[in-house]
Amino acid sequence: MNTNDGPQLLAFAVDAAEPTLIRKMIEQGEMPTLKSLLSEGRWTRVKSPADIGSGSVWPSFFTGEGPEVHGAYGEWCWEPEQMGIRRITGQQLTPFWKTLAENGTTVGVFDVPFMPLIGLSKGFEVSEWGPHDLVEGRVHAAPERVANIVSNQLAHPLSYDRLDVGGLDDYENLQRLMSASLDGIRMRGSLAKSLLTETRPHLSLIAFTEIHHAAHFLWHTVDPEHPVYGKEVFGNLRTIKPTLKDIYREVDRQMGTLCMACNRVMECQRFWRRYFVKRASHDWQIGNHNRGPSGLSRSWPLPSVAARLR
Repeated sequence: MNTNDGPQLLAFAVDAAEPTLIRKMIEQGEMPTLKSLLSEGRWTRVKSPADIGSGSVWPSFFTGEGPEVHGAYGEWCWEPEQMGIRRITGQQLTPFWKTLAENGTTVGVFDVPFMPLIGLSKGFEVSEWGPHDLVEGRVHAAPERVANIVSNQLAHPLSYDRLDVGGLDDYENLQRLMSASLDGIRMRGSLAKSLLTETRPHLSLIAFTEIHHAAHFLWHTVDPEHPVYGKEVFGNLRTIKPTLKDIYREVDRQMGTLCMACNRVMECQRFWRRYFVKRASHDWQIGNHNRGPSGLSRSWPLPSVAARLR
């Protein structure tokens, strides 16, 4: 086990979560972990750089730059040299955690969409373990002992079967997709806990991608009385379990478990916690603990973060 000294920062990224629903569930006491973070934090909005498409959001987040700088303005970008389009992989980009790692901060990053691999020798970096957006279609994990931990875990249920739903009457695959999403969240929490326990990074960023899988097909379980769902073709959809709220609740539960898994959880609570929630319409909601709001801009506080984590 790694015995890194110094304060620890645990951050969460929740892909495609809808902030209006999260607010409502927090107010109803259904997401106690986020409620705890929000009670001592802030909720601010950072608008996506693009009006259409979400491909630039994650690169803008992990580089701290806009698409006019990092060049990833969408999931498919024009290549003048080839006179064609190319899907972004993120590998040509430089994430903010590379600077931290080079300055002695032990970093752990788990399944951030389009994340580039930087060859960490300490901490952990795991990509495409259970992604919504496939890039290479295979799991990457480093360093070697982290790769061994990941290889000894069961594969994410959506990594080997995308479970695409064929239509409104494809109840069997819809049910399988929802169950796989719920199982995937629990498995992700378990694997993340192992990674945190074994490597104890100063900075850990854990991404949950399962909501992105589920939200495309489950909104009727949030607003079943909407007139559009009153049509006969939607009738049997009401019986699908788990519901979208069940998926959100499990993400919140696993986040709480991971917070408690920090060996220095009390120091972590006093120091700084931040959560990130990506909206389905591609806006971001960001909450800070013991800090003022900041956004996805060139003012990303890398020096101050690095200084406080050493």
